[in-house]
Amino acid sequence: MNKAGYKKWIATNKKKQRVERFFRKYCKQNGIVRPTDCSQCGSTLKIEAHHPDYDKPLDVVYLCHVCHVAWHRREA
Repeated sequence: MNKAGYKKWIATNKKKQRVERFFRKYCKQNGIVRPTDCSQCGSTLKIEAHHPDYDKPLDVVYLCHVCHVAWHRREA
């Protein structure tokens, strides 16, 4: 994503940003460690937290980058 695209995303996704910041802080304060493998395929490469519902900030699925991108493509 280029700089202009990122700025646009920031401007239109305030709730997502708040939830992601809250979740990172919550994990740090409570010693929650990111799993080492993807919950979909079992890969251990680049594990990311995915929020299926931003109204439930602690409901997270850990996916590798490939599965995370695929998840969002299915939702679109």
